[in-house]
Amino acid sequence: MTIAATLSRKLHETLGDEAAGAMVDWMQGAEIRRAELRDLHELGFARIDSRFGESRAEIDVKFAEMRSEIDLKFAEMRSEIDVKFAEMRAEIDLKFAEMRAEIDSRFAEMRADMDRRFGEVNARIDVATAQLNGRIDALRGEFGEKLASRFSDLLKWSFVFWASTMIALFLRTR
Repeated sequence: MTIAATLSRKLHETLGDEAAGAMVDWMQGAEIRRAELRDLHELGFARIDSRFGESRAEIDVKFAEMRSEIDLKFAEMRSEIDVKFAEMRAEIDLKFAEMRAEIDSRFAEMRADMDRRFGEVNARIDVATAQLNGRIDALRGEFGEKLASRFSDLLKWSFVFWASTMIALFLRTR
């Protein structure tokens, strides 16, 4: 994050070079930390996407294996299909129902795990955001106090200058 020239000049005028430099450094550091948090968040999502890709590839392989096993069984049993057709159909339906139940169960487990992991990531982000907001609020308070103190000092010296000028003018006119 770059600091606008106007803001930088105002900070230097109001706070002085050292305090303005520290404030600019702090603001740049906060932006860097924010970018790091965003990068960590994106890394977490990339890891989750990678795991989902691996799981899908494993399921595809298992489906391919299952399909080849079923094709083999059908090839072996073609000669017996006329006699045992009804029995075989019931057995296949049962196996598919079991596979569907198992797949549904695995997807439910994956969804629960995914929800849990997203919850953990969200909780970490919420904690980091709350900490960052606390730091910003504390710095705002300190900045406000310093600004009020500087303004008060400026007002006092302005009054002293005005009063001494008025006294000098009064004494000069006498």
